[in-house]
Amino acid sequence: MQGSPGARRWLRALDATVEALPRKGTVPLRSLALVTWLALALVLAGHASARSLLLYEWLLIVVTVLATVACLMSFGFSRRWRLLLAIAAVLHLCVMTLRFIAHLSMRGGEVPLLTAISDQMWLFWRLQVHLLSEGHFVAGLSVTFFEWLMPLIQILILVYVAASNSGVQPTPASGRG
Repeated sequence: MQGSPGARRWLRALDATVEALPRKGTVPLRSLALVTWLALALVLAGHASARSLLLYEWLLIVVTVLATVACLMSFGFSRRWRLLLAIAAVLHLCVMTLRFIAHLSMRGGEVPLLTAISDQMWLFWRLQVHLLSEGHFVAGLSVTFFEWLMPLIQILILVYVAASNSGVQPTPASGRG
């Protein structure tokens, strides 16, 4: 049966399907990216329903659309999705950094820079603690995701994309020397 034309055609089709599959390690990246960007879209939608959006939120909406397009491109086996995803991650980190600098500049230079930074981080942390302790779990988790997790995930995605483009695959710590 292995020598029959139908079996050879089936094996060729199977080989082509396997070759078309994404490389090992890209599925977790695509899934993580898609889930986090969709979660950010939900957070921004919550902001939009509660009040009018600020400039940085509009910028984040544009970045979210770009990142979602990159994620969808990855499922279509496009080669440029990693580049678009990296650009979206860099833009997200830039917007969040500029937002943080804007919060610091509201202090008007009344305290030293390191004190202003630590005070601002403390305020972000206290907001989360307050929301969670008052029973506003969705709002508290939303702030935690928006302020802490999303930037960290974008840094991880940038490291992963850089490592995959350099030919070095990031591997989890396994205790092997």
